[in-house]
Amino acid sequence: MGNFEIRGGSAYDSNGTLRRQMRRRNLGLESRSVYAEIGHQGKFRFYAGYSELLANRSDTFQTPSSGIPPG
Repeated sequence: MGNFEIRGGSAYDSNGTLRRQMRRRNLGLESRSVYAEIGHQGKFRFYAGYSELLANRSDTFQTPSSGIPPG
């Protein structure tokens, strides 16, 4: 849901070395992620990312042995 990817940069036959990309995945879900990158080949690269994953936590639980007196 809501996935897209954009890539680009300098033309192949130019002297430029600029590269860029942006990725977004599962934007409508609880496991969403975003990644962006830009750089000049051999000079620098900057990237940033965000990833989210739902973590269900509980302090109440039961095991199959709950309620069994120690033997």
